[in-house]
Amino acid sequence: MAERILLMFLVYALILLRDYKRLSGPFNWREQGVYLLLIAITLYSAISYMLQLKLPFIYEAAEAVFAVPAKKVAAWLLTAVS
Repeated sequence: MAERILLMFLVYALILLRDYKRLSGPFNWREQGVYLLLIAITLYSAISYMLQLKLPFIYEAAEAVFAVPAKKVAAWLLTAVS
């Protein structure tokens, strides 16, 4: 587990080093919102990876939200084609 924590620390240190100039400069609210959203998603995944938790992943959340509408669209497309 220590290796995973060290790896994630290194990854996020590199991300912050790379984005330091961008983060210290003027940021508009849209860029900041998207950046924070992406960092939050990756932190969620990183914590699940580091601690070997069985947290629901992004795919499962997307499936829970979009599965029913996607099946309806697919069924509609199949009936429209035939």
